[in-house]
Amino acid sequence: MITAQMVQRFRDSNMKEMRVTSIQYLQTVKDRELEKFTIILDLDKVDDTTVSDLLTIIKEQPGATHLYLSVHDSESNRPLTLRSGSDKISINKKLINFIKENEALNYVIN
Repeated sequence: MITAQMVQRFRDSNMKEMRVTSIQYLQTVKDRELEKFTIILDLDKVDDTTVSDLLTIIKEQPGATHLYLSVHDSESNRPLTLRSGSDKISINKKLINFIKENEALNYVIN
């Protein structure tokens, strides 16, 4: 991530100049800036195996991002969002790929 400022180039001039104030690696930005990761579960499609595999992946990936679960039920048509009290996770490719491959799961980065 690059942060920059537009400043006046010379005194008494209308010309502007962009000055880079900081450069950060995307991995560093991800670790510092992601606060919440929400996994959306569709109750009509999820099964015990999916939940078990998801829990295994979550336990393998401790990190600094708060984990939320949003459970969607087509019967009541209202989501129920739950916060994991102690589990903080590291968002990585393994978790994202597992969620994308499973039609009962989706995710939102808040």
